Amino acid sequence: MPVLFHVRSHARAVVRLRGELNRSKVDRVHRKLSRALARGPDVLEVNVSRVTFLSPECGAIFLRAASDARRSGVRLVVAGSSPRILRALRKLGLERFLDEPLPSGQ
Repeated sequence: MPVLFHVRSHARAVVRLRGELNRSKVDRVHRKLSRALARGPDVLEVNVSRVTFLSPECGAIFLRAASDARRSGVRLVVAGSSPRILRALRKLGLERFLDEPLPSGQ
C-alpha cells in the first residue's frame, strides 16, 4: 500500500516598503510588519527595493520585527537590492536575526 504524504502549503506574507522611512513613518512601518506577523505566516518577506532612506528609528523597527518573528517561529527574509539600505540594515546587525543573509545589493 503506498504511503501518501500531505504537503502543506507554506504561507508567505510580503510587505513592500517604499520611499523615505524616517522618524515620522515609525508607527506605520511597525503596524505593517506587526499585522503581517499576526497572520502567522511561515515566512515574512520584507521588500526594501524601493526604500530610499532608512532612519535609525525605522531600522530599530526591523530589529524588533525580526526578534518577534524568531520568537513566533516565522522566518524573516529581506528582499531588495538597494545597496544603501542593505548597508544600513547590516550596520544595525539585522543579519544576526535572519535565517538567511541579506541580499548582496548588486
